[in-house]
Amino acid sequence: MNKNIEVINEHLWLVNFKHLDQGYISELKHMSQNHTDYRILTKEGILILDKAYEEGKDVATLFNFVMKLDDEQLQEGQSFKSYLVEKNPKMKDWDEKLMNTYVGYHCLENLLHVFNNISEMEKVRRKVEKEYKRKNRFKFLKRR
Repeated sequence: MNKNIEVINEHLWLVNFKHLDQGYISELKHMSQNHTDYRILTKEGILILDKAYEEGKDVATLFNFVMKLDDEQLQEGQSFKSYLVEKNPKMKDWDEKLMNTYVGYHCLENLLHVFNNISEMEKVRRKVEKEYKRKNRFKFLKRR
């Protein structure tokens, strides 16, 4: 693997998009100049984040957390609750009202919004990956 590609997990990579645009990453040459913002979703369902993006490492940490959740936990608000519970296990049995009070008191509404957006992007990523595997299922069977 190219040293300019940092693999966080099999579905999440960090790449400096400037290196991508300059052709330093031959494995991803077909994506050069074909990106917007700070992320690329490949046809295989791999999410590539711009390593040079100011909050890139923080966003990668959040994506990595969300990618570990099951489909039920990806429902709106559930990914954020799971994240908060991981950080503070005492919150596990909190009801929605208490959780919302906590979020408001600690001004975490923006982080909640980010988690909801990341959860939606993860749902899309999973659909893309599933569709890719469905279309290419014979390739995956041959590898076994």
